[in-house]
Amino acid sequence: MIGLCPILLFSTNSIAQDAWLLDDFYTQGSKKEEKKRAKTHYKKDSALYQIDINGDIVREYIGTSIVDGIPTLQIYDVQKRLIFSYRFPISGFNSHIYRIKRRKISENKTATLFYQFNGNTNYINTYGSSNLWGIVVENGKLDNIKIHNFGQIWQENKDNYGLYKRAHLVNFMDVNNDGQLDVVISSGSVYKAYSHVNGSKWSQTYKK
Repeated sequence: MIGLCPILLFSTNSIAQDAWLLDDFYTQGSKKEEKKRAKTHYKKDSALYQIDINGDIVREYIGTSIVDGIPTLQIYDVQKRLIFSYRFPISGFNSHIYRIKRRKISENKTATLFYQFNGNTNYINTYGSSNLWGIVVENGKLDNIKIHNFGQIWQENKDNYGLYKRAHLVNFMDVNNDGQLDVVISSGSVYKAYSHVNGSKWSQTYKK
């Protein structure tokens, strides 16, 4: 059985300042079993990361959990009160959030991206993929966070015919010259650019 894992594409400087790799599921993370209503749940928690997601210099807390194989994102305010939670859809085993990236995209907006490994499947073929998710906090307000799915950014498939890999680069660029950075997902000369409108609404531009 072959286990697939995402290909990470990044620069060392960006990790030091605006990106975090969540490798603590295998090091710092804790494992425990929770029994509720006669059912045992397997739960694994990551450490809490202090990340300023609203641009006010004060850092909030971000953590992830895996409950019965399903990854969950939790965001807490500075008093460690839960303000947002989301359970990600999965397509196989070992799904988890493996990277977080943050960027101030305008004077009043801060974007935070979450890289999800969707999981392995081992039926006839061996298949793995990753999706990109994101939130934007506007005007420093944390009371109405919504998450957006940007779609697949990486996939790998192994079958009797060989191994197929495809990875996309993720960057922030001001594509339409409006003073706001866009989320750009590219592969070669083809890219999709997502411009944030408000809340969880994004305007998409596709270019070859």
